[in-house]
Amino acid sequence: MHWHNVLYIENKLKFMLRFKTLFLLLLAIALSSKAQTVQELYQLSMDAKKSGNVKEYLTYSQQAIPLRPANTFLLNNVIEATLLNGKKELAIHYSKQLISGNIATTAVDSLLNSSLDQANLEELEDFAATYKTDIHESKLFKELKIAELHAEGLAFANGSWYITDIREPRILKYDPLADAWEVFYTYPDSSYTSFTGIKYSEQSKTIWACLTNFEQGARFKKENLGNSKAIEIDLKGKVLEELTLDENQMWGDLVLSKSGEVFITNSMAPEIYKYDQKKGNFAKLLDVPGAVSLQGIAIDGAESTLYFSDYSMGVGKIELSNLEISWLKLDRLVIGGVDGIFLKDDILFLAQNGTNPKRVSQVKIDEDELTDYQILEQGIFNDGEPTHFYPNKDQLYFIGNSPWPFYEEGKPLIDKWRPLQLRSLRLN
Repeated sequence: MHWHNVLYIENKLKFMLRFKTLFLLLLAIALSSKAQTVQELYQLSMDAKKSGNVKEYLTYSQQAIPLRPANTFLLNNVIEATLLNGKKELAIHYSKQLISGNIATTAVDSLLNSSLDQANLEELEDFAATYKTDIHESKLFKELKIAELHAEGLAFANGSWYITDIREPRILKYDPLADAWEVFYTYPDSSYTSFTGIKYSEQSKTIWACLTNFEQGARFKKENLGNSKAIEIDLKGKVLEELTLDENQMWGDLVLSKSGEVFITNSMAPEIYKYDQKKGNFAKLLDVPGAVSLQGIAIDGAESTLYFSDYSMGVGKIELSNLEISWLKLDRLVIGGVDGIFLKDDILFLAQNGTNPKRVSQVKIDEDELTDYQILEQGIFNDGEPTHFYPNKDQLYFIGNSPWPFYEEGKPLIDKWRPLQLRSLRLN
């Protein structure tokens, strides 16, 4: 198989579903030298397999995994290589990584069945059971019937919900007491197609939101790809401040500190940006080596650590004192396919819309490890996918059915869109 097929599997993640016609551009920018490393290792592993050198097949397959730990195709290869080398425990480990991300894809099932004993197979079956089970811990808060709304992010301020839209560069406002909605703000020109992440600042009583360009936006123009902006808006809809940089920007989410800092993830290149509102300084905070598509971002209560998600690499953290980056794993497994995140004390909530099945989950952070993984909602995301969270009192609300799956060549399949579901979970 040609090396592009290795990366094709990543198309199954939302990153590539969103930008599939821009594949070559994002390949060059977002994957950078890491893609070449994956390409080389993949080709070496295939050459070794073809020549019957199963030892080198395993060596090169294993070396590729840390670079794309949630890649379904690479995982199938390394499972096959471990079994051909008689390394059953390794095969079980990689099989668990595969199952946790995609319950329906195991190309080496027959080899597993012939190579593992009954106890090993039962271990995998028990592990898989959780990912096959419908789990319902959330409740429907509100269903909103708004024509052609492609909801992405949400925030709560002064008794109302603010919802960002991908199809149009607008923010909608929903008042639950009046059960009424209105367009709160629309970006005035065609430079941007979509609003993404959104947060409310309790300190300044303002809203911060990201603007960017998606193929799925009604105003999309290829020449605007790579332009992003973050804006601060007061609750009357007046723009107070705008942040922007040059090319290669696709800002997906942001988080605010109490001291007036804004941290922003870039999905087009593995970068996180920081705006110090007091100093008026806006610049790149750091690069995130190995990241493919940065998504959600959160900050801890002490405002000493940032947490972020990447579709391929899972969950990471940044110590703000020294900018040290760590990738966090759950019992040596990567939690893949994560979009939006929310941190409450030491519990991280995850919107896993790049997995099969899609799910909402939580995990405990224990220094540089993840423990106590728990699926909270699974089996209801057939009409869309979960994206972002926002808290209010003792509830955590989230977008329950963003219609990302229902596009064809950037055009919306409106007949498959369903009314927006706002869902909630108890935070305790």
